[in-house]
Amino acid sequence: MSHELRTPLNGILGYTQILRRNPELTPKIGEGVTIIHQSAEHLLTLINDILDLSKVEARRLDLALSGADLRELLGPISALISSRAQAKSIAYREHVAEDLPRVVTLDEKRLRQVLLNLLGNAVKFTDRGEVSLEVSRAASGKTRFLVEDTGIGIREDKIDQLFQPFTQVSDAARNTEGTGLGLALSQRLVGLMGGVIEVHSQFGHGSRFFFEIDLPEAEAPLSTIERAPLPEIIGYHGPRRRLLVVDDLRENRAVIQDLLTPLGFEIMQAENGQEGFKKALEWKPDLITTDLVMPVMDGFTFTRKLRAHPDLKNSPIIAVSASVFEYDTAKSREVGCDDFIQKPVALDLLLDKLGRHLKLEWVYQEPPEGSQPEGGPPPSAPLRTAPAGGTGTPVPLPPDQARRLRALAAKGDLKGAAALARDLAQAEPRYGPLAAQIADLAERFKVKLIRQLIDDHTPTEASIPHDSAGA
Repeated sequence: MSHELRTPLNGILGYTQILRRNPELTPKIGEGVTIIHQSAEHLLTLINDILDLSKVEARRLDLALSGADLRELLGPISALISSRAQAKSIAYREHVAEDLPRVVTLDEKRLRQVLLNLLGNAVKFTDRGEVSLEVSRAASGKTRFLVEDTGIGIREDKIDQLFQPFTQVSDAARNTEGTGLGLALSQRLVGLMGGVIEVHSQFGHGSRFFFEIDLPEAEAPLSTIERAPLPEIIGYHGPRRRLLVVDDLRENRAVIQDLLTPLGFEIMQAENGQEGFKKALEWKPDLITTDLVMPVMDGFTFTRKLRAHPDLKNSPIIAVSASVFEYDTAKSREVGCDDFIQKPVALDLLLDKLGRHLKLEWVYQEPPEGSQPEGGPPPSAPLRTAPAGGTGTPVPLPPDQARRLRALAAKGDLKGAAALARDLAQAEPRYGPLAAQIADLAERFKVKLIRQLIDDHTPTEASIPHDSAGA
């Protein structure tokens, strides 16, 4: 079902990426395209949550353990939750015990997922008072995480239903958001970590969610800070490259063709492996992308035939599939694929793979200084923020970095904006809360809020005029 749901989303998200790169897009239509993209991203998140839950219940989800700095992991989480709490005029408090090791072995993604769910719920159901996170060493020697709030609490007869999938136990007025998957998935993830989430709650007076897991001390991890992204790719140097796109669905082939043709690639299409092999022999493409599940001849058989032919055995092959199972990824590599991209296809990831396998030298377009590309949604009222754990005036950004962030956000490169903000925070820790907020908003594709947030941290002399059309 995940495969079937991802396939139409590949068409939706693929064409919203294509449309948003169109310089003739008007602000009003650009805002509509952004809403479509945001809605599709939300559907994809729901699909991923259901898939994770299914994987856990089928015992097919494994933790990806590595050494990580616990306090660095908690920093962006706290900055984000602090911002959400501040928006509701409630306090956020965090305490991490000094006797805990700094670097521990854990699955960063899954622990972050659990904590964001528990803390997000705490803020959602608290209208006055505070939300807190306490991390300490339990009597058992394990690490104890406690999330406490002064919110509406949970009725005693509802607590047993909390961790059932698709179940919400709060009042109807607050059930307008959410699917009832978060706590169910969090409980199962904590179970994989060797713990269990427990709840103490008094209706009308708040709740306490806590769990204990073993986080053994580890060696310090290597830095994983990403470099700031380059501007938008508009082409590449050198001779025109030929790509063969093999997929049984016309819309999937069309997405890749329409993404890459404007950059100078020559595209040939085939609707199954048998047709693809014939065209590969005739056309000698520089690179081949192939779906895995196709009629007549699937991608695995197609790849084996390519690798067995003396004229095609060295052709770079990238599997592009809606499959989400590790064995399909592993099998694609076993038969000879050089790389794997999961649908829906993200343009930046596709270009990264093409650049590496074809050894391309990209041509970039620098956005005009002080200008705003058309097609982005217009800003609304300023978004007021303050550093994590306190209040006050937002820390102003350097004018040149403010312009770069604004340009990235305006053209929809939210990953680029988040990466640039992380680099700023790495060089200057006072930008940490801003980087955390941009990362969260980028994950939820909140373009308008990111632009407002950047404006709020932009000195007056670096401000970029807004087009009021469509406001």
